[in-house]
Amino acid sequence: MSKLENELEVQTTQPNDVLKKLGTDLPQERIAWLAGYFTGQAEVNQKLADFFGRLNGNEQLTDVLPTISKPFKTEPKPKIVEEKTLTILYGSHSGNGSGFAKQAKEIAEKKGYEIKLKNMSEYKPRDLKNERNLLIIVSTHGEGVPPFAAEELHEFIYSERAPKLTDLQYSVLALGDKSYFHFCKTGIDFDTRLEELGSKRIYKRVHCDVNFKHDAGNWLAGSLQAFDALLSNQVNNSDNISEQNTELVASGTYDEDHPFEAEIIKKVKLNGRGSNQETYHIELSIEGSAIQYKPGDAVGVKASNSDGLVRKVLEVAVLTGNEKSSN
Repeated sequence: MSKLENELEVQTTQPNDVLKKLGTDLPQERIAWLAGYFTGQAEVNQKLADFFGRLNGNEQLTDVLPTISKPFKTEPKPKIVEEKTLTILYGSHSGNGSGFAKQAKEIAEKKGYEIKLKNMSEYKPRDLKNERNLLIIVSTHGEGVPPFAAEELHEFIYSERAPKLTDLQYSVLALGDKSYFHFCKTGIDFDTRLEELGSKRIYKRVHCDVNFKHDAGNWLAGSLQAFDALLSNQVNNSDNISEQNTELVASGTYDEDHPFEAEIIKKVKLNGRGSNQETYHIELSIEGSAIQYKPGDAVGVKASNSDGLVRKVLEVAVLTGNEKSSN
């Protein structure tokens, strides 16, 4: 027991002696501290005395002891709002994947998303555990192997170092070539492994052949709608997909392999009687296509040939019909 504690163990009938002793033995800083302590204690005692005095007199106690009797105010917790953040990772060999990923970024940003666009070759695999909303656009190279840009990330998720990804929502767009046996295998690998690591597939995986724009556009529209529903906790109606598809079409989804089926609204033969040629003035309706056609633009017409004519051409050219054209 310290000297100070010994000094305090005295009869309360000698308070002045105790105080005198403390004032003599204690350093100035201790005396100052005790002075403050006793001053505060005296104020508390006075407030308590007032409180019980009013209590005995049955007076209203609304404003008694404001620093003691008033409860602490608890500030309401701020409502946590899920931000519309989205990461787009792409792994591309020919450049198709990177081009579409950049287009997807622009469309998603117009819908209010904050986008992080990354080439898989520049992405740190360990950052995957920090992602919440993810779109993967990846092609397959050769006989079912990842393109060079995706090799490291692909290897990481299949290694023992891969973390659990239970907070991740994702969708995969798989690009490939149907002429190869392992069609879209890398995209399948990513989709399968992310699910095994605990992630939630928010929209179905879509496989795309070399002519990919139409299917890729539908995948993006469906994926963004799914993320909208998740982040707003509301189920959007089918009109949302139509609006998104319109925007994709305006950005060039209709092409040689996925043409817009225009209605012929006017057809006038320009040649006179007896002419050996047939030249027509034709007007097409592009209503509902969102195509912005301006003077000077060219339009391509894709004709349909009869099966009989196709067979004759193949016979003459000694072809099977399965050959690939470089054009």
